Amino acid sequence: MSKWYEFELGKAADILTRELFKLKEGETFVITADTESDMRVVEATARAAFSLGAKPMVIWTPAALGVGAAADPMLPQEALVGALKGADAWVEFNNQWIFYSETYTRAMKENDRLRYSCLVGMNADMMVRCIGRLDYPTLGEFMAKITDLTNMMKMAHICYGFNPGAKLTGDIVEDERVWGCVEWGIGHMRSAPAPSHSDGICLNASVWLDGEQVLDRGRSVHPELAELAKRLGKQ
Repeated sequence: MSKWYEFELGKAADILTRELFKLKEGETFVITADTESDMRVVEATARAAFSLGAKPMVIWTPAALGVGAAADPMLPQEALVGALKGADAWVEFNNQWIFYSETYTRAMKENDRLRYSCLVGMNADMMVRCIGRLDYPTLGEFMAKITDLTNMMKMAHICYGFNPGAKLTGDIVEDERVWGCVEWGIGHMRSAPAPSHSDGICLNASVWLDGEQVLDRGRSVHPELAELAKRLGKQ
């Protein structure tokens, strides 16, 4: 008997490694996870990377008792930074995330070629819905258009959620991608350090840009966005 989403997860992992990371033969691909991570996701991703000719390296650590900088005392920081300094790409599946920790900051600073994706708390169901079943070319068009419509350089960490497969689960990596939401980030950024960082999510947002309404309670009402949303199976 097949395992839960065994076939679908393979496709999602292929999309992640081939289309999103664009892994090339011979590249080193680090996958970090902790003891709260879904190892089905980790293993599927490692297999997909290996099938592309990349060199996957899975680093599995105990789950820290905090996230970001609070995780640093419990992380093998020097070993992690050392591994990431030699990598071409890194996907983080840790549930207690490394993102915004000193480990993360050092790795990104000391390896300027490192391609990173924060997929903290990713599980098989989420990966299939939010990666494996998407029309990425159309979603790319949608995101390019909404970016073009926004005066992005004057905003700090106000993000849109437009993943057709995302649903509200309590996992921030998915919640911030729920269709029609707006996410607000408060606190630490590289350009403005602070003791901590917290995100808040507003569902069913209404948004006006330059006096033109583009979202009405989560629905795309801008003509170009509405057409792309329809192709993605959303309004």
